[in-house]
Amino acid sequence: MDTVLIVSGGKSGQTISALVSELFPEWQQLTALNLKQAKSLISQRSFDSIIINAPLPEGGTDELLAYACECTASAVLLLVPAEELDKYTKSAAVTGVAVLRKQPLVRSAFGYTLGLASAMRKRFLGLERPAVDKTDEQLRTIGRAKLALMHYLKFSEQQAHRYLEKQSMDLRIPIYEAALRIIKMYDLEARNDG
Repeated sequence: MDTVLIVSGGKSGQTISALVSELFPEWQQLTALNLKQAKSLISQRSFDSIIINAPLPEGGTDELLAYACECTASAVLLLVPAEELDKYTKSAAVTGVAVLRKQPLVRSAFGYTLGLASAMRKRFLGLERPAVDKTDEQLRTIGRAKLALMHYLKFSEQQAHRYLEKQSMDLRIPIYEAALRIIKMYDLEARNDG
């Protein structure tokens, strides 16, 4: 479940929160009304996304942007008035902040931009692949290691599995890593024999 921090004062924060709930109902939301609250929350935990509704009530939009970009791996979406769009669009290209005009806030553009920023963050952090894919890959690797043991050492499938488990326990590594070692060892042996 993604977490999002919404930094906005007044009723506009409620509007943004309602829009996030509608577009991304599974996301957990926290809100901050100003720079101080936002920095405090960011220092206490990590967020997948941060939405900043500029200008902040007591100022500090630029300071919060810099803090969010330097101190987090969060996707950052900045909502700005039309007259500040050019200013922030230029700096966003360098910092990786997504910038949208907030008046009027177009629902489809907001949803697309926030979703894209979140997906890009996951992609760059290597989080986009579901855990099931990694588990399947690990099972295939363990199977390949068993086949190598069965071929080269004439083990039964049960003996090969027990051997992998014992290697894992003896070396204090996951069985997947023990399987990788077996595959590398017998792959080198096969190359030397050939």
